[in-house]
Amino acid sequence: MDTTHILKIQTELAQRTLAAPHERHKRLYRLVCDVGWLRAGLDTILANHGSSTPSIDRITKATIDAKSDGRERLVAQFHDELMSGTYRPQPVKRVYIPKVRLVLPKCAHGCKDGRQERRQVPT
Repeated sequence: MDTTHILKIQTELAQRTLAAPHERHKRLYRLVCDVGWLRAGLDTILANHGSSTPSIDRITKATIDAKSDGRERLVAQFHDELMSGTYRPQPVKRVYIPKVRLVLPKCAHGCKDGRQERRQVPT
């Protein structure tokens, strides 16, 4: 599926939501589980700089691309798990990083020096 087509659908959904925020979207889950959308999402993720870093299950872009149909197989597996309800996301890793005070006595959020900011990293 073409990325411009996906962006068009996303824009239409956003406009409908803004126009009628209390209405529900029909078949939204089916749209998210569409093989074309999943393929476009996988291509976007694998185009990122960090895609060569192994995930928690030690899969890298090279591992997926080493097989002739690696991407298609991964998309099909993910689609099947989503549609059958068996997909379970991996837990996120919570990391605390120190907030740095540069020039201002407080950061933009009002945090004082020495505080930590919570980040959640998908594993």
